[in-house]
Amino acid sequence: MKIAILLDTDSKGGGINHQYLSTAININNLKLKNIEFEFIILNNSLKSELINNNIKYSVFKFHKFAERYYKLSKSIIINLILQKLNFKNPFAKFLEYKKIDLIFFLGPTKYINYCGNINFICNVYDLNHILFNCFPEYRGNDIIEKTNNLIKKI
Repeated sequence: MKIAILLDTDSKGGGINHQYLSTAININNLKLKNIEFEFIILNNSLKSELINNNIKYSVFKFHKFAERYYKLSKSIIINLILQKLNFKNPFAKFLEYKKIDLIFFLGPTKYINYCGNINFICNVYDLNHILFNCFPEYRGNDIIEKTNNLIKKI
C-alpha cells in the first residue's frame, strides 16, 4: 500500500509548520511492511527541513490548475463535459500517477476536494477557528467558513 502525506503549509503557518515537520519525521521513521510513504509538498516552506531530516518528497507544482479545475467543475454542465472528456483534477491525476492508495491530510485543506476517488484521512487538529480565532492565520479569505465546509465534508 502506498500512502501519501500532504504537507500543505506555507511560511506563515506558525506552529502548523512545526507540527507538520514533526509528523513527517515520525512517519518517515516508521518501518512498516507493505506500506510505503510518499510525502508531498506544494511549495518550498518545508523543503530545507525535509532535506535536513533525510525525508524524500515530491512537489505538486500544478496547484493553481487544480484550484481552477475544481472551481470549473462546480458547475453541473461544465462538470458533465469534463467527465465526458475524461478530464480529472490535476491533483487527482498526480496521485494516480504516483499510484497512491490513500492520502493522509495532516489538517483540513482544500486539497480534500481535489483528490477525486482516492480515499483519504484527515487530521482535524483543533477547532480554534470556531472557538478562539484571534490568531493571524484565521484572518482573511473566509478561512473560518472554508474550514467549516471542509470539516463537514470530512
